[in-house]
Amino acid sequence: MEMEEKLKITSIIDNCVAIPELRAEHGLAMLIESKGKKILFDTGQSNQIIRNAEMLNINLGEIDCIILSHGHYDHAGGLLAVLQKIKRKINIYGHPSIFEKKYIKRDGETDFYIGMPEKKEVYEKNGANFILSTQSQKITDDIYTTGEVFRTNDFEKVEDKFLKKENESFVHDNILDDISVVIRHGDGLILLLGCAHSGVINIIQKTIDISNRDKFLMVAGGMHLSEKSDSYIDRTLRELKKYNINFLMPSHCTGIKTSPKFKEYYGDRFFYGSAGRVLKFK
Repeated sequence: MEMEEKLKITSIIDNCVAIPELRAEHGLAMLIESKGKKILFDTGQSNQIIRNAEMLNINLGEIDCIILSHGHYDHAGGLLAVLQKIKRKINIYGHPSIFEKKYIKRDGETDFYIGMPEKKEVYEKNGANFILSTQSQKITDDIYTTGEVFRTNDFEKVEDKFLKKENESFVHDNILDDISVVIRHGDGLILLLGCAHSGVINIIQKTIDISNRDKFLMVAGGMHLSEKSDSYIDRTLRELKKYNINFLMPSHCTGIKTSPKFKEYYGDRFFYGSAGRVLKFK
């Protein structure tokens, strides 16, 4: 008898934990298991991913490839630790801009580095084979990246505080390397967001454009709403309601404070993501 096709997504790193034994950090990492393939989406900000994975009985040495949502430390900071755990050559998918020198302005005047912790050569010496493209990249028959996301609406803008260094000068970083993961499952899609710097509505529209599908079984991950105003959050949720989305699982940079508003709009179809949460699709 043919077994039912299954898909499993496990949150390894997040700002909150669902299991007391795990440790939270400002970051995100998810393991996608589908049709015998194990794909790691982001790596958190530190080697904490190694401990959490062990607590979840996940062997990071068995993963087939890695996808980086963008080049910020809270999504790529654990990459070197993961590579040292794998101890072999492995493909890493992402956008060509992940190695730009990225900064954030705090206290109005101080610039803090928030980019990739190591140079590209360091990761390559530890087995990384970077496959970088602005276009959507096929990972498996049913899993692919969005590629660079077009900024099409009038309200989802990257804040002025995000900067990058070019020729020793700071310029605004539009974070073009922000990509997401799309999974085709049955007649619907699962969309996994890293930080959604491109804007969750822009990302959903790009996903529809490249997939020719508009039914979402779930949208999960960071939605970059933690520091947004109530009016901005309300507008985002109103726009989200226009799409065919069964469940929402915001996490990481969405901010736990946004939960009441998500509950107001989505009721029982909303639940907040956290490390240790496991999603299973049949």
